[in-house]
Amino acid sequence: MKTILLVGRRADQKIGRLLLDFLSGHEKQFLYLTDDGFRVPREGLACIDYLIYDGDDGQSLAAFPKDLVVVKNRVEPRVVTAALTGAADGIAVVDSKNAQALAMLSERGLHTISCGMTGKDTLTYSSVATDEATVCISRSFADLRGHEVGEQDIVMPVPVGEDYYEVLAFCAACAALGLADLL
Repeated sequence: MKTILLVGRRADQKIGRLLLDFLSGHEKQFLYLTDDGFRVPREGLACIDYLIYDGDDGQSLAAFPKDLVVVKNRVEPRVVTAALTGAADGIAVVDSKNAQALAMLSERGLHTISCGMTGKDTLTYSSVATDEATVCISRSFADLRGHEVGEQDIVMPVPVGEDYYEVLAFCAACAALGLADLL
């Protein structure tokens, strides 16, 4: 079972919704926890592939085990600090505009996948249309299983909207989990 931590305001739900829809559509079992409660898949808890926590409660985040940490936009530094407690071997996904989170991740030595609109980012867009976007993995990295995720383009049939980071973060999370070939 892999643990995924979505760090940030609960109101920022797009990354979580994309991830839950994707996992459900590919018959992956998950338990989705929030600061307010949890959502159990239709099939019950027989065999869970992913344990997902989506929230911004610093105390809960510190205690939560972490394989993958996705830092949402507009997140307070204290919440990021709590989320990174105990995250030594995992992978973190972060917006390259979030300088504080990048610095914290660098200090802890976590493998970081940066998402943004610059040539330095691991994930960026190669094209954007009204109803789809092409996400570019511009440099290879190892996923949580230790397999290499190579440079590639992924066509996403979703509108990007004003917040470009959410779709990039979703793609980065899937790739880090070893699921890029299913996108």
